Amino acid sequence: MTTATRIAHLGSLTGVRAFAVFLVFWHHATNRFDEVHSSGMVGVSLFYVISGFVMAWTDRRTDTAMTFYRKRFARIYPAYFVVFLLSCAWLFRIGDLNLTDLPALFLVQAWVPDQAIYFGAQAIFWSLSCEIFFYVVFPLIRTFTRQLNRNGLFALGGVATVLSITWGSVGAAFPDDTTQWAFVIFPPIRLPEFVVGVVIGTLVAGGWRPRISLWFSIPLATAAVVAAMFLPYPMGHYAITLIPFAILVLSLAVNDLEGRRSFMRWPWLVRLGVWSYCIYLVHGLVLWTGDAVGLRLGFPPIVVVLAAVPLSILAAWLLHVAVERPAERWLRPARRARLDDDAKV
Repeated sequence: MTTATRIAHLGSLTGVRAFAVFLVFWHHATNRFDEVHSSGMVGVSLFYVISGFVMAWTDRRTDTAMTFYRKRFARIYPAYFVVFLLSCAWLFRIGDLNLTDLPALFLVQAWVPDQAIYFGAQAIFWSLSCEIFFYVVFPLIRTFTRQLNRNGLFALGGVATVLSITWGSVGAAFPDDTTQWAFVIFPPIRLPEFVVGVVIGTLVAGGWRPRISLWFSIPLATAAVVAAMFLPYPMGHYAITLIPFAILVLSLAVNDLEGRRSFMRWPWLVRLGVWSYCIYLVHGLVLWTGDAVGLRLGFPPIVVVLAAVPLSILAAWLLHVAVERPAERWLRPARRARLDDDAKV
């Protein structure tokens, strides 16, 4: 099966990204309300698992490490750079721009155990610093996984899962800002989630097709997201959801490959999934702007949040059309099926 054929089968993994990004939106929106629980940051973990799956699923043995890095740079950085500049402009306007925002320009902020730095420019950017680390080490991970048989892959996935859940559970005993970096932000800590995705993608690419009903995997993932609202930090950020999210990604992929119906492939949901990276980038700015406008006009927070949903989608579409797609076409190596083409993974 060619890479292009593989990608075309997996529209559900694009559609589920819409849910992941709106989980994150929900998390940041609830900061405006007292006594409101949120587990929306588990959306970041879902993105990491999907990313690992996609990297493995679309991998080609003919790709060199530099080819891979160039593709990932073209995919991630141009839109990020634009939103980074807009965020700095906003911070300058309100008199809050600092040198601690500078590391975010290079996506290295998550490596520094200082909240002013790892949340620099915009707090949401730290997760992309982790993602860049995953991309840097992916060629090494891929070289290793290619040497493993199915049992070896199961073992690697099991080790990664145990490490992630154990670290998140240990971190629950230290629920404060002092340990936030060590248990949630530090990139190597989040690597196991990506590795789980890589293992699943490798197994499915190798022909593994366990039949897992979406009637099981979707309620399971939903229950884990709800449970995460009531678990101590950082267990509720990724430990409780890792296995349910892995099962969800696996079931969606196999469901698509076997040609069964899935609402995750609804065209409007897939479209939102295609824009999900841009929605992730812009929603913080939209909420900031909404807060300022709402304060001036006397709008309650709920109005600001409800208005921010369509405005974030609109801003994301503009960023996708004006920056993300053109820049990727220009910066990528010779044309091949994109990882994130419309209606594709």
